Amino acid sequence: MGTANDNAAFGAFAEAAGILGMDVQNLQAGADAQKEARAIEQARSQGFDAVILSGLLTSSVGPQLQSLHDSGVKILGYSTSLEGNSGPSIDFSFYSLPEARRFGSIAADWTMVDSSNDASVLVTYPPDIDAAVAQRDGFSQRLKEQCLGCAVEDLEFSMSELGSALPARIVSAVQANPNINYVYGVFGASFVGVPEALQQAGLADRVRGVTVGGIPANMQQIVDGKVLAASLDQGLHYRGYMLADALSRLFAGQEVPVDVYHGFDMPVQLHTAENIDFDPVHEWSGEPSDFRQQFVALWGN
Repeated sequence: MGTANDNAAFGAFAEAAGILGMDVQNLQAGADAQKEARAIEQARSQGFDAVILSGLLTSSVGPQLQSLHDSGVKILGYSTSLEGNSGPSIDFSFYSLPEARRFGSIAADWTMVDSSNDASVLVTYPPDIDAAVAQRDGFSQRLKEQCLGCAVEDLEFSMSELGSALPARIVSAVQANPNINYVYGVFGASFVGVPEALQQAGLADRVRGVTVGGIPANMQQIVDGKVLAASLDQGLHYRGYMLADALSRLFAGQEVPVDVYHGFDMPVQLHTAENIDFDPVHEWSGEPSDFRQQFVALWGN
């Protein structure tokens, strides 16, 4: 999709793929279904051996994806519209819908604890991205089940509004409902420009934020105490190596390990101001710190 997180993960994947002797090309399609379909068709016409899809809306690009898979191309997904780790046109996918819901529920757990079970939450998400909807569902369902004193209000947005119209829309929603004291954004980019907009409206001290998949700007927001207070993150560089490892296994006819990290696809950390012990200018790489060497040693075997 070409998000900051995608780009960071791609950089690490390209590094790992080079170690494994693969040639790599990056096709950024954005979040538009028609552009995604064209990118998939381009991949099929160029004769790649494998395609990795990030943020895929499988329901909207089904025919193109099936045609690509039927041509013999290995298809590896990350953040796809699957209820499991594979489908008719996807050989394997990380971060499918059940895991997205679990991420949302963990963000809700933090919100309940942080608010002492007194959170009125504005949930912001793009309705055309299935993983984002799943996160929203996991968050809202957990609050409904576990917090009688909590409330949820939805705010849907399009990807084109990130960093532009979205901050003003969040301010308007907070102004319209004086009970709102938390904002949950389903990914870190949804907080770009939001602290500044709330500050200008005199609302920054009233609202605390939580997100998933924070970018460096989000880590700085947390450290500086600017609205965003917590971010549930996966190691972006680790993700790149993990995708390279999974693709190698697909080529070798091996199974990709599932549920390695207590039900998660990769290491996960809930970051707050108390535990950001790395330079927030850089993406969180993931743990263990020597994962690159461990992957290389594994591939050597």
